[in-house]
Amino acid sequence: NAQDRQALMKWLESLHCIDLNNSGKRNSFANTEMRKLNATHIFDLPLAKDNGIDLDGFTSGLQKVADDEYVGNANLIDQSKRLHDIYSGKKNSNAGTYCLLHGDFYPGSFLSNDKTGVKIIDPEFAFWGPAEFDLGVFAAHCCFCGIILEEIDTTLASYGRHFDRKLALAFAGIELIRRLLGVAQLPLPADTTLAMKEEWLKQGKEWLMNC
Repeated sequence: NAQDRQALMKWLESLHCIDLNNSGKRNSFANTEMRKLNATHIFDLPLAKDNGIDLDGFTSGLQKVADDEYVGNANLIDQSKRLHDIYSGKKNSNAGTYCLLHGDFYPGSFLSNDKTGVKIIDPEFAFWGPAEFDLGVFAAHCCFCGIILEEIDTTLASYGRHFDRKLALAFAGIELIRRLLGVAQLPLPADTTLAMKEEWLKQGKEWLMNC
């Protein structure tokens, strides 16, 4: 709900405000090997040809959609590589607002009940990187939860630090694509149709290419 989303934004804002200006502290959050593994599944495999993923095993007809419009698409691959570089810290000049990230800020890392509210778990992906990555991943999963775009914008606006909105949405775009075309599939409802997945993919493509 909107209250939980705002609470999550405030928690994320507090995390991103932690001062790690001391280089030694930053180095302790490099998390290099985990980031490399995660980056492969986010930025490389979903758009690669012959990646060994049988998409029709998840949803009949999805493989053709992927092959026709996404897999091997040079423009999408170029944008994904750019995001990969920003995520990896290779291109941090004028691209992203760097801070301590959760690194896997999606509903699988949240616990919530009426007594304690929402709590965040699974910090094993934490690293020093662009705030827009955490924000983008969260925005993508708002889409999967059926939250309309206007409400996603309102949620992002409740984050109190400066960030690059287009970059955050580009990360949201690749997160949508990788969760539909990659190995790390989501436990979506059984009645999720091919048409629904196509709409999410179109949104992901639009966000990715608009950065």
